[in-house]
Amino acid sequence: VRRILYLGVTHAMKYHPGVKALAERLKAKSKKPKQIRIACMRKMLLLSYGILKAIRQGKEPFYAEAPVTA
Repeated sequence: VRRILYLGVTHAMKYHPGVKALAERLKAKSKKPKQIRIACMRKMLLLSYGILKAIRQGKEPFYAEAPVTA
């Protein structure tokens, strides 16, 4: 699974607002690049699961927008 998600996460870290924000937040905390990638992979996996779950239940899937910061 990690091999499949790796290419997707490299793209998502640049263009997906939620994953990009997570990557920047972890980078600010001085995490290693591999730790950042794995955390973003986990976020992508959870987002995918949520979308599939909504589709199976016949609901409109929720696509996360940029995180709201106060």
